[in-house]
Amino acid sequence: MNYNVNKTYHFSNKRGKGDQYMDWFTIGKLTIANQGGIRARSFWSQRKLKAPYNVSSLILLISNNHEKNKSVNPWEPAEFDEAGGKLIYKGDSRKYKKNSNVKDSRAKLEHMGNKQLRKIEMLLEDGNKLWLPPMLYFSSVSAGRYSFKGLFIAEKIETYFDESPEVEKENYKIHCHRIKEESIPLNWLRDRCRAADIEMFDNEFAPLSWQKRSSL
Repeated sequence: MNYNVNKTYHFSNKRGKGDQYMDWFTIGKLTIANQGGIRARSFWSQRKLKAPYNVSSLILLISNNHEKNKSVNPWEPAEFDEAGGKLIYKGDSRKYKKNSNVKDSRAKLEHMGNKQLRKIEMLLEDGNKLWLPPMLYFSSVSAGRYSFKGLFIAEKIETYFDESPEVEKENYKIHCHRIKEESIPLNWLRDRCRAADIEMFDNEFAPLSWQKRSSL
């Protein structure tokens, strides 16, 4: 099975319901996070693998364009240039707690998604492209239906002050560009978390365009 660019997939957020996200990422009894716009899958053998900064094996970026409730989704939409393959996605700093008018006192790096972006920021500062996680971007077309927009690699992360009324905090923006690959193999994405040697695993299972990421 593959994820194909601009094809729409069913996300029910429940296993065993024909879900093309949670069911597809299930290994044994374990699956993948089903909440948040920035979703990460950790390496399972971190002690052996020694991934720098404990970086994740995979990041999913989700845009819930159908969600109009600012208490749920306070951020402005992601900026995606489909023709140019450029994506700018905002971190998850927020002014209020979800579904509440109670202030969220967390600083930028206390938000779960921003913690993942900080790891990527440090890899970029080191010039370490080998360990940059593959990033998938899905954009909703309606509740439970998401269009796959491609496989991305991080280029830059910036800190900015988000003046949106529901945010009003320092936040991150991650700048990514799309890898020229129309069909992404699920077995590579799903099983990358189990890799004991990431370079060997990617050389065997990743698309050729991802293997050449160090030259991008």
